[in-house]
Amino acid sequence: MIATKDFVFIHAPKTGGTFITEALKKVYPNDLKDIADKHAYAKDIPNEYRDLPRLLSLRDPLKWYESHYLYGWWRRYPETFPGFKDIDVENLGFFDFIKLWNKYWAKNVKEFENEDLRFGKLSFVTLLYIFDNPEPILKDVLQNGSENFWQRHKLPKNLTIIKTSDLNRSLFNFLSRFQPKEKIEFLKHQKRIRPKDDPRGEKEIKIEIDKEIKDYIDFKEPILKDLLERVK
Repeated sequence: MIATKDFVFIHAPKTGGTFITEALKKVYPNDLKDIADKHAYAKDIPNEYRDLPRLLSLRDPLKWYESHYLYGWWRRYPETFPGFKDIDVENLGFFDFIKLWNKYWAKNVKEFENEDLRFGKLSFVTLLYIFDNPEPILKDVLQNGSENFWQRHKLPKNLTIIKTSDLNRSLFNFLSRFQPKEKIEFLKHQKRIRPKDDPRGEKEIKIEIDKEIKDYIDFKEPILKDLLERVK
């Protein structure tokens, strides 16, 4: 998590955060501070930065799952993913990866191990990146489900959400609140940047997606999907 004098950038993994970070290095060369772990949650923002505007990038859940699968952190460090340690990760297919990731949860959130619950791992981490006090909100999901979630809960007023699919335009628009437009003009044409340790390099790897996969993600991630529909 990094901060400038103008805002805090909350870096959700596999949502274009490397692109954003490298852009901020150009725009704020002498004013970037690491204020928490790279992928720290909203509750981890130090008190002195809590009132600043916040920037968070989020991604379509299918594309977000694809990126996690292809980046392969779970394959390199299966012990950090509940349920992955004792399986053949080298031969785990995409759909099996999604189902396994959503089947097993960490000890402190075991109550979400319910395959009938319409609440997946990406919606879960999304709430952690958005809310300073996520515990009562997570309890509400368990008690009342995901239907009409965003009618029950409002986004923080100081939070701006942008989409990975529209990074160039939306990051330009966000930064234009703080910077002269000529200084950030380069963003309109900046190419995608992947992490240096991404095993794909610059290659494009296509995953075959069928209706069963789409239906499963639609079932598990309505909170994230509904939120993204509200982001313009």
